[in-house]
Amino acid sequence: ASASVPITIHPAPLEVRAADASRLYGAPNPTSTGLILGATNGDSFSASFHSDATPASPVGAYPILPALIDPSGRATNYSLTLSPGTLSVLPADQAISFGPLPSHRLGEAPFTVLATANSGLPVTFVSLTPAIASVSGNTVTLLGVGQATLRALQPGDANWNPAAPV
Repeated sequence: ASASVPITIHPAPLEVRAADASRLYGAPNPTSTGLILGATNGDSFSASFHSDATPASPVGAYPILPALIDPSGRATNYSLTLSPGTLSVLPADQAISFGPLPSHRLGEAPFTVLATANSGLPVTFVSLTPAIASVSGNTVTLLGVGQATLRALQPGDANWNPAAPV
């Protein structure tokens, strides 16, 4: 005698999980990584990970999307879950650099000082110490003799940290 019994085989759970990552504004995306969890019976899978963020993408959070690569066609035996990660774009640091600062003589006409931030944001001149000269915008007027330190700053924005005053 023989009998038949129906058997239901359910797909095994398989998860592709993207790892979180971070980078500074303006930098390229790091190589994304992640995990594949749940492969059975010697099945072999790989994964790719992608974010639409570019170096010009503003500070914020962007999804890292995983995709299953199934060269042997075994994914139909699994219930697939794709778990995205997060790419955090963080504000970048700024640096200020001065143009040439030649010596000047008391009694000369006011002169222009140039400084730039690597962010391209405008630089403000904030003080001249000691007060042997005055600064207005980027124009310096000499008031006495000696050495003075001109300070410049750039307060930053959503994508750039404030520059340390120089």
